[in-house]
Amino acid sequence: MSSKVWEVQLSAAVDQKVARFILISSSMAGVLDEGGSATTSYGQSKSDAEQLLVSAVSSGSIEGSILRPVNVYGPGMQGGIASLISLISRGRMPPLPHLGTLISLIGVDDLCRAITMVIECTYATGETYILTDGQQYSVSDIESAIYRALGKEVPHWKPPLVVLYAAVAGARLLNKILNLSGIRLPALRSVNSRTYRNLVTKNLFDNSKICKELIFKPTPTFYSSILGIVAVFKSL
Repeated sequence: MSSKVWEVQLSAAVDQKVARFILISSSMAGVLDEGGSATTSYGQSKSDAEQLLVSAVSSGSIEGSILRPVNVYGPGMQGGIASLISLISRGRMPPLPHLGTLISLIGVDDLCRAITMVIECTYATGETYILTDGQQYSVSDIESAIYRALGKEVPHWKPPLVVLYAAVAGARLLNKILNLSGIRLPALRSVNSRTYRNLVTKNLFDNSKICKELIFKPTPTFYSSILGIVAVFKSL
């Protein structure tokens, strides 16, 4: 979403005298390169929206808070983990290399609860909070948990990391060739250089600020929620 759209929405909220504006941003808004810019266009869009709200709050036009959730899990989830579950459930996913990459996640129920807390808390205005469930998940442990939740045997053989890189590069090349022929495969379209980076790059965030200031206590974990998550994919 462009900064112009965010500006229009915020302006409408001010005109309608909305009491408090809660911006659901993204943890990616805070992942910056050496020049201080977000590392992805998505993150930059969220960062632009945050700046608009910060300016409006500073000028006294509106009260507002910013929430930066990490990847959200729950029934009906989307994204890389959802794709992994879908492919494994259909038997179309080869084993991943051993990946000790650590990432942060947040459950959808905890996200909703945090939104309610920020709405009701007057001293949260002007604040930015990162949202995670406080756990550190390794990609390999997530993969194993998905296999078990689906009732499938966890693969014992793990290919070397270079195989993953080659597979991602091959999928990108195949997607380009098919596109030239007018063939579109959604499964391939979602595979790009970011796919590899996301799997091998640590993506941890700290939720201590909201836990301390608003007494936020995450309850579920990805592992305690996974049976409900995979049930959706089994029904498809």
